[in-house]
Amino acid sequence: MSSLDGTVLVTGGAGYIGSHTVRALREAGRDVVVYDSLELGRREAVIDAPLVIGNIADSDLVTATCNEHGVTQLVHFAAYKAVGESMKSPAKYWRNNVAGSVELYEACLAAGVHDVVFSSSCSVNGTPAAVPVSEDAPIHPESVYAESKAMVER
Repeated sequence: MSSLDGTVLVTGGAGYIGSHTVRALREAGRDVVVYDSLELGRREAVIDAPLVIGNIADSDLVTATCNEHGVTQLVHFAAYKAVGESMKSPAKYWRNNVAGSVELYEACLAAGVHDVVFSSSCSVNGTPAAVPVSEDAPIHPESVYAESKAMVER
């Protein structure tokens, strides 16, 4: 079985970008399971995919979800994303965006999921020297949010 035969786990799949990705994957004929805390996402954004409500740091639930749904790939959108808030509440961003992602990846690895797409942010590059920003532009985060994304990339 190739990894394309299994299910795609989309974290943050009840948010704006995640829900559109879920729709595109479903239109492409892929099986999808959405994993979202619904803290910022909306249940009604999840059209025809199963929804598991949980935190990405809940390793047991992530692993169980992967096993139950035959997950072979992960698309990870679940993150806090407000730059200003990140500067006022850095620990909140570090716990969710970095530590939560580590727990998510470890749980997925334990379930045999090795194919991952991580949604980062152009903010990891800070104020770019040139636009458009290329993939080889230096990483220079200027906020806690951007640093949290850069850390997960690293």
